[in-house]
Amino acid sequence: MASVLSIPQLFTIPLIENDGVFDALDSVEHLSDEFLGGGETYDDRYYTDAVHGLFADVLESLHWEVQPQRVLDVGSGSGNSVVAALHILPEAYVVATDLSPQLLGILRRRLLRRGLGKRCSTVRVDLSRRNILHDDTFDLVIGNSILHHILHPDEFLRNVCRWVRPGGRAVFIEPFASGQLYFGLLCERLAADADRLGISAAIADLFLRVANDIRVRLSRAVPYEYLEDKWLFTRTYLESSVAGLAEVSVRPWDTSPGQLVEHVRMLVLHGLGLDRESLPDAAWAAIAGWDSAYAPIAAESFLDGAIIIHRLVATPSLSVRHDSRP
Repeated sequence: MASVLSIPQLFTIPLIENDGVFDALDSVEHLSDEFLGGGETYDDRYYTDAVHGLFADVLESLHWEVQPQRVLDVGSGSGNSVVAALHILPEAYVVATDLSPQLLGILRRRLLRRGLGKRCSTVRVDLSRRNILHDDTFDLVIGNSILHHILHPDEFLRNVCRWVRPGGRAVFIEPFASGQLYFGLLCERLAADADRLGISAAIADLFLRVANDIRVRLSRAVPYEYLEDKWLFTRTYLESSVAGLAEVSVRPWDTSPGQLVEHVRMLVLHGLGLDRESLPDAAWAAIAGWDSAYAPIAAESFLDGAIIIHRLVATPSLSVRHDSRP
């Protein structure tokens, strides 16, 4: 197993430490209530050990010649990807980062309960603001649903190519434009047919809000900084972001039958706290019909995908470039 890292030496800015928890005080400007007072609620909604198996499939497929020793987790939250990485990569030491001290506290307690605390340090820091980590520091960088929150993900990905050693990798799980567009159309149709399908006004409003959100993110009708979820990605954007620095591959997160049914179930659960029975059978039958039509194209037009970045062994100067669309 990798030895405990000297965490402050990894950063180009000062950190303060309190009982094994590190904080870059000047790097965090603001947070929404969801990540502050609502930390426990956020954890209840979004933490799931199911992520472990999905991350395992991706990380094990990379056929490591040498197991990663140093892993950086970006936007760790309460630990979905952190706990997964610690189980999947038994030789790794993970540096878990997030903006929210509440979520990092929940993560720290979870790691201690599971006997994993000695293999992970938590750092409250905003890695998207500027290049505040030393180059060539990590074997692997990971993140679960974090890039789409970042104002300039192209700049961030180029910084990731700095932080990971030559030949190292990064893995991010993110939403993709084509599959999300299909899901948005489904939500729009369900909202329009709410009366016929027996869908309640509250759920119909949720469907309509999700459809509008996807449409705005695709059209860029609202400036980036005013959106909590800012991006839906394409292969082309990702490849152009790190051109000359890394190779990019993208694979579907899930292409199993019933994806849209499950996506709707989770949307209603997370969005309104309602279970499957809150939608009538007629609505589920309509969703299943869309699911059947979606299945043949799911491998190419997927809802969420694993982005795998493999830094080239020899790269030119890692200058930061600014782009505008995914």
